[in-house]
Amino acid sequence: MISWRREIHRRRQDPMQPVASQFSQQLEALKVLIVDDESTMRKVTKSLLQVIGVKTIYEACDGRSGLEAICRWAPDVVILDWSMPSPNDRGRSVRMAASSAISGASHRMACPR
Repeated sequence: MISWRREIHRRRQDPMQPVASQFSQQLEALKVLIVDDESTMRKVTKSLLQVIGVKTIYEACDGRSGLEAICRWAPDVVILDWSMPSPNDRGRSVRMAASSAISGASHRMACPR
């Protein structure tokens, strides 16, 4: 009778638990940058990221600060308002730097030292 109960308990255990735990750890380690000129959208996006477990979230309110943030923090993910207005076409530079960061390419051109 005892072995039967153990078997039921074993079957109830979630086989995806190790995968979910690993995924959770990866989300916690992720560095995310949110670049958006609308503070409400940054807050909503940040809240959603926090709900799924992302711990390190940076914010930038325009193209210039977004580019500086990419250079300073080297985020793993950049969430970018693609249609964000930006003086001096800094938005294009941010998109190029974000694209380079995502593709794993060096962003030396966008982030001179």
